[in-house]
Formats: sequence, C-alpha cells, structure tokens
Amino acid sequence: MLAEGVFAVAREDSFATLLTQLSRSPGMRKTAKAGINELDRPALERLRGQLANVQAELRSMPAVLGDAGKRCRRPRQGAIAC
Repeated sequence: MLAEGVFAVAREDSFATLLTQLSRSPGMRKTAKAGINELDRPALERLRGQLANVQAELRSMPAVLGDAGKRCRRPRQGAIAC
C-alpha cells in the first residue's frame, strides 16, 4: 500500500508479517522449541562465500547478451531507453 509516498504493510497484523519474514531469512535458524528462531551468526560468512562462488561462476560465463547486456540510461521523462 502506498500512502503519501511511504510504503506500509497492508496486513491486519503487521507484527506477525514481520515475524514471518524474519523466519524466512537465511540469517535465521529454527530452534528445538516450536515457534522459536534464533540468529544464525555463522550464516554471514557462509552466505558471503556462496555469493562469491556464484559471482565467480557468472564472471566465467561467456557474454551472450550482446547489446542487450549494456546498462540502460534513464532519460529525463522517466522512461527507460537502452
């Protein structure tokens, strides 16, 4: 929902929505207690390593996009032109 230029959660229970999103984060892990999650402190380094591996794999791929791979610029009117 967009109200006065500010995004707001359009849910009945915004706190429940926040908790759901946090529980889905790769930086959280479930505990033995039902409904209890905790911060997965080693996740940051693990995720950084995974990101570095994916970026290296992408860099090693041949460029097949041609002109479509060029960055687009945004003209003054707000439309995107490539």
